[in-house]
Amino acid sequence: MTCDRRPARAPVIVLNWNGWENTFDCLHSLAVASDVGAVWLVDNGSPTNRADEALAIMPELRLISLSQNIGFAAAMNHAMRIALAEGYVFAYLLNNDCKVRPGFLQATLDAACDSKVGIVGSRLVYADNSNSLIFDGEFYVSGEKPVDDSSRVRKVSQANGAGMLIRLTAVEQDGYFDERFFCYHEERELCDRWAARGWSCVIADASLVVHKREGSDVNNNALYYRTRNIFLLAETSIGRTRLHWYLDVFHRTAVAGQWALQHDRSDQLSVLGEALSDGLGGRFGQRPVSRRGARGVMMLRTVVILLPVFRSVRALSNWLKQVVPQ
Repeated sequence: MTCDRRPARAPVIVLNWNGWENTFDCLHSLAVASDVGAVWLVDNGSPTNRADEALAIMPELRLISLSQNIGFAAAMNHAMRIALAEGYVFAYLLNNDCKVRPGFLQATLDAACDSKVGIVGSRLVYADNSNSLIFDGEFYVSGEKPVDDSSRVRKVSQANGAGMLIRLTAVEQDGYFDERFFCYHEERELCDRWAARGWSCVIADASLVVHKREGSDVNNNALYYRTRNIFLLAETSIGRTRLHWYLDVFHRTAVAGQWALQHDRSDQLSVLGEALSDGLGGRFGQRPVSRRGARGVMMLRTVVILLPVFRSVRALSNWLKQVVPQ
């Protein structure tokens, strides 16, 4: 593998689904980024076509229109297949509810000069708190960790799909996103799978991306997919890691269910119950239009009652992970 640090070797791929205003803001930031070569906009079956407005912002923009919403994983896979077929070395995947800071792309390309690096993640910054990190390999609440001027490249266990560089030869050799995720957590599974096959995942601290978060969310889809897809992370893991994910999803669901009960959020109870039912039943892919009714909510209430048990077992598991080598 050769080290090719030219931005032209890495198209920036932006995915849009009904989020045109966010997409326009994203394109404006890319239009003034001196380290950006090609920009591709993948529209995931939005019912309203505003491509002309996007082209007015970036006349050289490449448009890829899909006939229906096939999810983040499948849509990005589609674009990466095109990039690979056309001989690109890398692709930078960017959420449409993001704005880039100068040098974001070049910093990831520089970090990818190590041929063992398959994924280079950017550091994500809160849009409503410009000096606070969302993610740098770990997640933070607003105000918890300030943005600094670090230019380190650090090996981590995961990058975030809102902004990350992908080595396309790694995709070709060891697989694309698992499309059963549809959206959320697919990048974590990819990082884990590639790590098992010898690829490194790193964060380029000098690459900064401002992220609004869940810019296209409707009908509590984010809550549904974030919850349900942890069951898929468990299914695709082995050994102690699989146990960790199962404990994690039951604990998270119980905490979220308890909050929803305390705040009389019947909408969130329904979504959590639906996610729990689908996850346990192995129903993945795009969220069904129909709801699963009271059965999922009854299951959720049982999980909430068992929260002290999940909390204790999870704490024990985390302690064992620290003192007993895997």
